[in-house]
Amino acid sequence: MSDITFPIEACLVDYIYNSLGTENFFQLYYSLSGDIKFLNSIKTDDVKSKIAEAYEQSWSEFKEQFENYIASDHSFAGQIFPGQIKSGQEIFNDDGFVISSSDQWIEISYNDKEMQNPEANFMFFKSPSLSGKKSELFKEQNKENLEYKGYRFGIKIDRNEIGLYDYAINQLKAKYIFNFAPDPAYFDSVSGKISAYFDINLLDGIIPGESDYEIIK
Repeated sequence: MSDITFPIEACLVDYIYNSLGTENFFQLYYSLSGDIKFLNSIKTDDVKSKIAEAYEQSWSEFKEQFENYIASDHSFAGQIFPGQIKSGQEIFNDDGFVISSSDQWIEISYNDKEMQNPEANFMFFKSPSLSGKKSELFKEQNKENLEYKGYRFGIKIDRNEIGLYDYAINQLKAKYIFNFAPDPAYFDSVSGKISAYFDINLLDGIIPGESDYEIIK
């Protein structure tokens, strides 16, 4: 779950830094820093209290402001949406994966009728600059059981979540987790089909299936 908690933590730190300013941010940072004994003893309520004190307001007021800040960002970056848009043109169809593209969206559907819990990785765009390189993110995801072959992007999908990853920089680009935002449009339990879509700009002009690819199950 680190690939979703880390970005959320980064958003929180970014918000605090930009709203408090450099000096006040580091005052708060140092007040929550210490040796191992201190870090093991500090409680969640202690952290909330320190943050609220820095903002001279209650924790609930700070929490509401932060949630409004997140909600006000209407960028599609980092988001994968459940379901289908049905306005794109099919550009790829192989081994259960169907990919469609429009001017704005990349749509992914996956169905493996032989698997009760469908799960697969779609790797694409082999980059010469990544040949012979290692990816710590790929290694973490696959527990050293698979060789990283220099693909820049990967779509990791199962009935509970889907993620778009950039292995050139070992970074999560976008994510949808069913348990966080349950939507029957994501997984059809009758047919076993998974459907989702994301902003085409997340791929920097690269279209899945137009270059080398590999499906890992």
